[in-house]
Amino acid sequence: MFQWHIVFKGETTATIIEGAHEILELYDTAITTQKVDGRPVLGMWVVAPETENEDVLRAWGRCPYRVFTRYQSRQAQLKEAGPE
Repeated sequence: MFQWHIVFKGETTATIIEGAHEILELYDTAITTQKVDGRPVLGMWVVAPETENEDVLRAWGRCPYRVFTRYQSRQAQLKEAGPE
């Protein structure tokens, strides 16, 4: 299960949508269009809340600093681990 956090233009808090792997596909589409359901997006990120550190799997646009640093940390861990 994933949580997709979306900050729409004109809003200051994120809307959270929960779902399975389809969330990742919708996220990727939203990066291309920069919209979700026709609404402009300022920033968004996907969290895996069931992981030990609530990993941030993806981050784009205007995200809170703590989200961006968690995303960068996970990317560095993946790079260190190398291909599986």
